[in-house]
Amino acid sequence: MRADERDAIIARAMDTPPEAVPYLADLCADFDALGSSVADAMALLDEAGAGPGAAIDLGCGKGVFAIALAERGWRVRAVDLHPPFLAEARRRADASGVAERVSVIEGDLVAEAAGAADAGLDLALLMSIGRPWGSLAETVAALRRIVRPGWWVLIDDAYLEGDRPAAPEYDGYASLEATERDLEAHGDTIVGRRIVSDEDGRRRHERELGWLRARGAEIVARDPAAAPVIERFLDQQAGAYEDLVGPVRGAMWLLRRGG
Repeated sequence: MRADERDAIIARAMDTPPEAVPYLADLCADFDALGSSVADAMALLDEAGAGPGAAIDLGCGKGVFAIALAERGWRVRAVDLHPPFLAEARRRADASGVAERVSVIEGDLVAEAAGAADAGLDLALLMSIGRPWGSLAETVAALRRIVRPGWWVLIDDAYLEGDRPAAPEYDGYASLEATERDLEAHGDTIVGRRIVSDEDGRRRHERELGWLRARGAEIVARDPAAAPVIERFLDQQAGAYEDLVGPVRGAMWLLRRGG
């Protein structure tokens, strides 16, 4: 894959201008999980009695979900396209003493999921990177093919609340009821969910936007020519955060695959 193709995919997944991709490692230096809660994910799995087993983490970022799973005895294939995040995931896995249970792979998520289809894994994760396969139902269809019947898909996504308009990138998102119909459209069952509250969402988003602004200022201080790119990135992120404390409600669901 050419570097420009890779950067375009990363930009879509992380809701960022493509020209900001080379700065992402520095901009996201203060983040562990990029947009999702590791504690919520592990709690959902623990409550369902899920695992350990073999898992794939699609869009693994810095590897925090894969490492948390490995610490619970899972074997995890952690896949991402951004080399700096992959390097950090490998470093963290090694530092945590679980490198032998975490395989960190550079790869396109759609291609990796297709390659893992019918592999009979026990868990597939997709954490806060949108819907690479199109609609939510199409995304679930791709994920569920990876795991064997009776086992698990964990997805962090969002739904729309109320009648306030959302940004164009949320076209295709729907109410909680409609979203959960799509999640179960292939005969799977929602066995747990976590919904981000207004208070928690606003507190987290203000903290994270503060991190991004501080890191952006450091980049511009080193490289004034980067100022227009950093400004576009910060404006886009501020708009995304505003949606996430407005009409868009973040949520995480654990599905048990049907037959």
